[in-house]
Amino acid sequence: MNFGFALGLGAIAGVAYCAGVERRWPRHARAIYAATLVYVAAVYVGPALTRGVPGAVLELLASLGVAALAIAGLVGSAASLAAGYVVHGMWDAFHVDLVDPTLPRWYAPACIGFDWVVGVWILRGMKKRRAAAASG
Repeated sequence: MNFGFALGLGAIAGVAYCAGVERRWPRHARAIYAATLVYVAAVYVGPALTRGVPGAVLELLASLGVAALAIAGLVGSAASLAAGYVVHGMWDAFHVDLVDPTLPRWYAPACIGFDWVVGVWILRGMKKRRAAAASG
C-alpha cells in the first residue's frame, strides 16, 4: 500500500472515529481522546523491545512524553491533547522508513493521517465551544 493511500485511509478513519465519539459519548469525548492517545503512543514500544535497549528507551521516552500531553489535555486545556496528537503524528513520520517486521509498512502513514485529523478535530471543537460561549 503506498504512502498517500495509507495516509488517506488513516485520515478517513480519524474522521469516522471522531464523529462516532462525538455522537455516542459527547460528554466523555475528551477522556476517550486522551485514552486513545496514550494507547497509540504506546504502540511502538513493543516492537522497539525486539530491536534492543537503545530503541526501546527512546520509544518509551517518546511514549511517556505523548502520554503526559494526553494527561495535560485531560485535566487542563484541550490544546495539550491536540498537541499530543500532532506531535505523535510527527513521531509516526519518523517511523515511515523504519524497517520493523512486527508492524505493517502502511501503519505509520495511516497513523499520521489519523493523528493529525484527531488533533485538528479537537482544535475545531475548542473553537466551536469558544464561539458558543461568546455568543451565549
